[in-house]
Amino acid sequence: MKKILFACKAFFELIYSFVVYKHYCRKYKHTDYFEYKKLANPKFIEPRGFNSVCHYGTYKAVEKLTGRRFNFITDYLEHGSNFRAEPELMKNLGYYNRPSIRRIYAMSEFSVSVYNECIKRENLKSKAISVGPYIKGADFFYSKTKLDEIKHKYGRILLVFPHHSTDVIQAEYNMDDFITAINHYKKEYRFDSVFVCLYWADILRGKDEKYLQNGFVVVTSGHRSDPRFLSRQKDLIYLSSHTMSNFAGGYVGYSICMGKPHFLYKQQTECLIDGVEQEKSPSWEKAKLKFYEVFGTFSSEITPEQYELTEKYWGKWED
Repeated sequence: MKKILFACKAFFELIYSFVVYKHYCRKYKHTDYFEYKKLANPKFIEPRGFNSVCHYGTYKAVEKLTGRRFNFITDYLEHGSNFRAEPELMKNLGYYNRPSIRRIYAMSEFSVSVYNECIKRENLKSKAISVGPYIKGADFFYSKTKLDEIKHKYGRILLVFPHHSTDVIQAEYNMDDFITAINHYKKEYRFDSVFVCLYWADILRGKDEKYLQNGFVVVTSGHRSDPRFLSRQKDLIYLSSHTMSNFAGGYVGYSICMGKPHFLYKQQTECLIDGVEQEKSPSWEKAKLKFYEVFGTFSSEITPEQYELTEKYWGKWED
C-alpha cells in the first residue's frame, strides 16, 4: 500500500510541476532581459525529475545542433560548461547514469572524455556526444531590426557577468572593488553603456541596487528554468562590444564563439553553502588559473590562446 501511495504522490508531483513549468514558459515567452525583476521568479520550476536537462533551454539548442529531437527519457545533456576532470563529481551535476539514458550530449570533447570514463566505470549503455557551444544552436530572442534599435540606443556596450549565486550557493566577492574596475575599463575604452547581467538568484538577493546606483543597466537572461534563457543571453552578447566577468563561466566561451572579446578580472570569489566554502575540484582550480592567465588582459582582439582554450571546454563550432 505504501508503494502505491508513493507512486501516486510522485505521479501527482510530476504532473503538477509540468503544469507549473508550462505556465511560466508561456508567461515569460515575450519578457525581455530588461524586465529582470519579473524574470527572477523562484516559483518557475522544471518538471520533477527532469530539471538537469531543462536548465536554460539548452535541450532546444541541442536539437538544432544535432538535427534530432531531444528525447527526455533516453537523452541526457550537460546543462553548461564543465571544467572538472574528476568522473566522480559528475554525479553531482545530474542523472546521466539512469538506466534509460542512451545518449549523453556535452559541448566539448573534454567533457565527452570525462563521461566516457563514467560510462566505463559504471558499465553504462550510453554514448557521449560532443555538439559544440550550445549558444550556437540557440535562436535569438529578438529580430535583427529590434537588436539594431537597441544597439543604436545604448551605443558601445560593455557586458558584465558577475560571479553568481544559485538557490543553494551564495556567491561572494568584493562588489565595490569590482564596480571600480568596471568603471575604470568603461572610461579607459570609451564604452557608452555598461550592462550588468545578473543571475536570477542574485536579483532576489538585492545585488542589483549597487549596480543601478553606479548608472549601469541591469539585465538578466532569466530564470534557469526558462527555455528562452539562452536566447536572451545570445542577444545580450550580440549587442555587446566586449564582455567582462570576475569568474569563469559559460559566458566566457559563448562570448568568444560569438566573436566578442572577453576579460576576466582577477578577484577573490567564494562559493558558500550555509556559510561554508564549497569543496573545490583540483582540476577546476587548475583550469581557473589557466583562465586568469589567458583572459586576464583587457584586449579588443581575441587571441589564438583564447580560441584554443574555448575549444577545449566549449567544443568546436562553425560560423
